Amino acid sequence: MLLGSIIVFVCIQWLGAVEVDWHGSLRAWPMGVVRDDQSWSVLRTGIRGEGEFFFPRGIRGGAVYELAPRLYSENTPSDLRGYNEIPHEGYRVGDFSAVLLPDSPGDDAASVIYHDLDRLYISVPAGAGRLTLGRQSLGWGSSFFVSPTDIIAPFTFTAVDSEFRRGVDGLVFRLPWGAMNELEAGYVGGDSFAWEKSAAFMRTRLVHSTLGDISPICIVFQENVLAGIDYEKSILDAGFSLEMAHVFSINSEKEDHEDDDYFRLTTGLLYRFTPRLTLRGEYHYNGASLSAEDYITARTQGQIYLKNTHYGGVQKSFEITPLTLLSTHVLAAVEDPSVSVGAMVETSLRRRDNIVLSAAFQGGIGGDSAEFSSAHRMVYGGIRWYL
Repeated sequence: MLLGSIIVFVCIQWLGAVEVDWHGSLRAWPMGVVRDDQSWSVLRTGIRGEGEFFFPRGIRGGAVYELAPRLYSENTPSDLRGYNEIPHEGYRVGDFSAVLLPDSPGDDAASVIYHDLDRLYISVPAGAGRLTLGRQSLGWGSSFFVSPTDIIAPFTFTAVDSEFRRGVDGLVFRLPWGAMNELEAGYVGGDSFAWEKSAAFMRTRLVHSTLGDISPICIVFQENVLAGIDYEKSILDAGFSLEMAHVFSINSEKEDHEDDDYFRLTTGLLYRFTPRLTLRGEYHYNGASLSAEDYITARTQGQIYLKNTHYGGVQKSFEITPLTLLSTHVLAAVEDPSVSVGAMVETSLRRRDNIVLSAAFQGGIGGDSAEFSSAHRMVYGGIRWYL
């Protein structure tokens, strides 16, 4: 992070910014959570400032800083606290403490102010492509519920705030070619550049008018290798998708490390029944399905958070008005069995979409020990104001 700051500062001084674009957003989510006959309230807010810098010679840079005050009711559990909504810690070479105030909040603090330098990068032309160095957004996959190839900084499908993917530290080269094809390769740094906490990847996107959209990817990460593919194609009036990845453990210091290998797959169909109604159905196979002791390391390294093996899900989007959207989802875990359900209504107050209001519900249908338990329910509202 310090290296990126120095690089951006030197470029600004040396080149002189010819254009600066400042923008940002104010966001808030009042939440009510019920679990096992206990209830808590949480107020999450975010103040996000973004700057884009355009220099001569086609060079550009960017920086994003966010303040995130939180208010918690008494005895709010630890998983409802914190700043990030990715399953496990992401890829950053170094970072300041996520807690700005107070110095030592403890587990029962009624208020905490988090902060994050979420983007800090410089991007330069490199032949027909671009080379980007610093903290940036990085993600892949086309699936709605779970993307097997998206392991760097994914969201859970129930994330309250999934608008901005968490920035990671890396050096990425992107080369567009043809009409829509692309080659992407890079390095993503972990803590202090330690290789066992870092990743390197190469991905190609090939778009063919008949065969469809094919994106093979290879990721070497934390002593594992992922080989995967993301495929999309129009079949009649429906959109078909198939995303799959096999992860091989290459930790030679661990006995029987091949037992840590696993396979994940998501496939589905998307169909627009009317100009206002869209329905998506998906099946997910989780080869790292997990009893309490198995695949603990694999889950953490591969950003896996689901516990069962087989899942089936349906997601619906309905345009109530041109400015108001209703979306619902149902995801069933076959083995438990249990079901996650959710619904959200979102509306823009103006056609410019600079103020957005939302209201949502998430809950489960299942036994107390099921993955999606009926004892867990959450309702929340949201307001986003773009500046």
